[in-house]
Amino acid sequence: MIIYVTFFIISLITSYAIFINSNFISQKLKIIDLPDENSINRLPTPKTGGIIILAVLLIEFLMSCINGFEILNFIELIIILSIFIIGLVDDIVDIKPTLRIILLAIISIVLLKSNEVFLIKNLQFKNFYNTGIFLNEYALIFTIFCIVVFCNSFNFVDGINGLAISLGILWILLTPIDIFEKILIITSLFFILINNLRNKIFLGNSGSLILSFYISIKFISNYNENGFLLADQIFICFLIPGLDLIRLFFERISKHRSPFSGDLNHLHHLLLKYFLSTYKALFFYLIFVSIPIVITILSELKSLYIFIGTTILYFIIIFYFKKKLKNL
Repeated sequence: MIIYVTFFIISLITSYAIFINSNFISQKLKIIDLPDENSINRLPTPKTGGIIILAVLLIEFLMSCINGFEILNFIELIIILSIFIIGLVDDIVDIKPTLRIILLAIISIVLLKSNEVFLIKNLQFKNFYNTGIFLNEYALIFTIFCIVVFCNSFNFVDGINGLAISLGILWILLTPIDIFEKILIITSLFFILINNLRNKIFLGNSGSLILSFYISIKFISNYNENGFLLADQIFICFLIPGLDLIRLFFERISKHRSPFSGDLNHLHHLLLKYFLSTYKALFFYLIFVSIPIVITILSELKSLYIFIGTTILYFIIIFYFKKKLKNL
């Protein structure tokens, strides 16, 4: 127990040390968020949240080595580090979205080939479908698709302070990972969240990518090993960010714009414009995401009904806030 408490204290000290040196680190690495026309914040802010997450994951890996070194854990760590580097380079030179997706897919293939615990071989449902669906030769493609789509939808929600981090905390709380690992990750995320809400630090693309990738592989591995949540329930957990991704994708195409171009039309942007408060917008979004999750976990209501109801409510909310903002 003492060794775990020691690592916990080390993770806090490490997080704080990186935070108080954020300005120096961000200047050296050139990872400072400079406001533009699609920015909510108006002051340059260091994008060092990803460095804190990476440092805590390194500490967690060292902690796991106490019980014996495992090559698969080491490979997973190298994959996570590679994902971080892609995000870091993106923060520095602004990688094209298509290239980022390709690199993410390639790294995902390496991970899936090295350890099949991250490969979705079949879909088991709570009450969406009577039998499971075996993916067979499509397992690799389907798993890569899920990881890439989730990482991109997560990047979409990283538009107002606290939202992506809060969602990350919510989803990690849902995964039955090792309690000490969960404590380390969530503690670091709470630390980042507090300072993110104060405009002192951003996740950056490195933080968004490493956190979303970490969440996706943890959900997949625990789905395969424990069945803690079934396929339709996991789908509902990520439904709201997914709907926002799809809506904006088609809206941008209809306006002859790149689907990867930035704008201020995300759900969280509409909430922020309407409430004129980050905390109110954040609270509304988190409640909206949480309600269908609670329903699918605690009730026997069919997942199809939850999906239809949530989707209809999502578009009603979008229409309502757009209309209200237009009349202001």
